Amino acid sequence: TAQIHRDLSGAVHDHVALSKLLEQIQTQCSPADFPAVVKSAVEAASGDNGFLSPCFFRNFSVSFPTGRWIGRTLSVHCQHLEGALHAWKLLDAFKDFSGPADVALQSNLERAKQQWGKVHSVLEALQSGFGKFHSSQLGAVLQENMVRRSTVLGRLVATLERQQEKQTRNSTVKNKLDQAVLFRRFEELRRSWERAVARQDQRKRTVRLQESKKRRWDGKESKEEFMRKARC
Repeated sequence: TAQIHRDLSGAVHDHVALSKLLEQIQTQCSPADFPAVVKSAVEAASGDNGFLSPCFFRNFSVSFPTGRWIGRTLSVHCQHLEGALHAWKLLDAFKDFSGPADVALQSNLERAKQQWGKVHSVLEALQSGFGKFHSSQLGAVLQENMVRRSTVLGRLVATLERQQEKQTRNSTVKNKLDQAVLFRRFEELRRSWERAVARQDQRKRTVRLQESKKRRWDGKESKEEFMRKARC
């Protein structure tokens, strides 16, 4: 969150500066090194030759997509950039956990339990690492997550089953498409082979016709001479 301005010109200036900062981050960033790129860009923009004022940011907020787990979005507020980037790294636990259906021969319920435990560990880390305010607020979130555990696991299992069904359908469709492609290629090769055989037969007929013409008496020489040459 940037500073609060009473005059419009200051707010517009901060908006332009923030847009420039976001553009720099987007051009340099990949998901793997996002925290490092953000920290480097903010430090460069806040330096002696930078375009951000020393007190440009008031605080930072990181929103976690916890609707599936606790029924609402969870936001963590940090006073410093380092804390916000640390919280951002914990977002990985909330990403989709779909994957091959036969991973380590796990059942859907086992995979759902592992994901629930991973998310619960992140909530505990947030509670212990971001001050008294967040500790008191996140304590209720942890209790709510425990209460909703069976409901959440049921939904996760249902999600995994739908994903597996979709993968099965896609695999079936892909196999049918592959078979259709192979059949089409076979038909193209068969027709190409038939055309090549037809051309070869045509050449043979042409040669036989030419040879037949050579053996036909045209009356330009005596028949006896023609027969003698034909026998040779």
